[in-house]
Amino acid sequence: MIVKINNIKKYIISGISDTLETNKIPKEQIFKDPKGKYAVVEIFKKEAYIGLKIISDENEMLVGEYVDHYYSDNYDCYLINYTIDWSYMKYGFCKLIRSMPEIPSEFYRTVKRFYFDFELYKNNYEKENGVPCPKKDHDK
Repeated sequence: MIVKINNIKKYIISGISDTLETNKIPKEQIFKDPKGKYAVVEIFKKEAYIGLKIISDENEMLVGEYVDHYYSDNYDCYLINYTIDWSYMKYGFCKLIRSMPEIPSEFYRTVKRFYFDFELYKNNYEKENGVPCPKKDHDK
């Protein structure tokens, strides 16, 4: 599948302008939320993930707006598995979960939250905790 990501920050992948267009990302490396509004794309196998808001998804081409990214800092990729947990979308984000079965202390860990609707997250945080949300935007 071809994936086109608009408004991506230039420092994320060197040599691009503000649009990244990939060739032939396997469908098993594209994780869409149950409603089909958001996606996390595994750009480089077990290394780089980009969250996006889906603009269109047709004719073997996924077009989306850049939200955030994650780069793995671990060089033992063969030991690592990543999954996406969409159950937090009622709060406006999903979790990128890393599992390392061979290392019990690292077996299951959230390595990144992709905030697709930060205002929803902020409103829910303040409602449930009764205090202002300490985060000012999704990057912090």
